[in-house]
Amino acid sequence: MNHRGFTLLEVLIAASILTISFLSIYTLINSNINLSNSIQNKAELLGAENELLYNLYPQNLAQTSSIPVKLDDYKNITYNIKILPSGVFDSKIYTVSLRNKGDELEFIFYK
Repeated sequence: MNHRGFTLLEVLIAASILTISFLSIYTLINSNINLSNSIQNKAELLGAENELLYNLYPQNLAQTSSIPVKLDDYKNITYNIKILPSGVFDSKIYTVSLRNKGDELEFIFYK
């Protein structure tokens, strides 16, 4: 017997191995892109939170919920501020929630 070429079975096995390899590489690249986008969104949220608190902190934070802050550099970001009494003298609990394309960050501070 002279084996001068590939049999159909060998070609099918090689094709299936290549297909599995390419699918695993595609899955890895796709998850890497999704993770990168999520990290970028969270970095934008951190920047927006910094700008928001920088603009609000000099003002009377007790009236924060009625003061709209325009986040010029962050068009797609929405925020919500909740103010609750802490039960300790005159201090309050401030909860700042920011959302951007499905990602959300929440910051809690006392003043």
